[in-house]
Amino acid sequence: MGMFDNIKVNYPLPDADLWKVALRTQKWQTKSLECQMYTYVITAEGRLLLINSHRTAEGTNIDMQMHGNIVFYDMLGTVNTPSEMWLEYTATFDNGQLTEIKSNHKTHEQLQKERDSTRDMMQKVMAKHERKKRV
Repeated sequence: MGMFDNIKVNYPLPDADLWKVALRTQKWQTKSLECQMYTYVITAEGRLLLINSHRTAEGTNIDMQMHGNIVFYDMLGTVNTPSEMWLEYTATFDNGQLTEIKSNHKTHEQLQKERDSTRDMMQKVMAKHERKKRV
């Protein structure tokens, strides 16, 4: 899994009304930033602030002047059950200002299809490796 950062989103998410959880209080994970276990917030005004790291004094925030995309995500439900749901958003920033948030969620069925595909690919790789080993 590796290291990641946490991100809190105070900006309205495009489809938050579809979920029965309070997504605005949700802490998301991201590997799009520094991956140092820092905490960031996307403000209601659409700014990305660093709020907890070794670079911030207590009670101070750093406006990151973000330019580019941040992908943040979390899992709802129980893994490998019909209740699981991968929630993923991509936030696009232009010169420090959030311009768009898009969702890219995955259902249990989509996740299972990806797992099956990965398992099949790994089995083929291992079989190829075993054939080479025998030669």
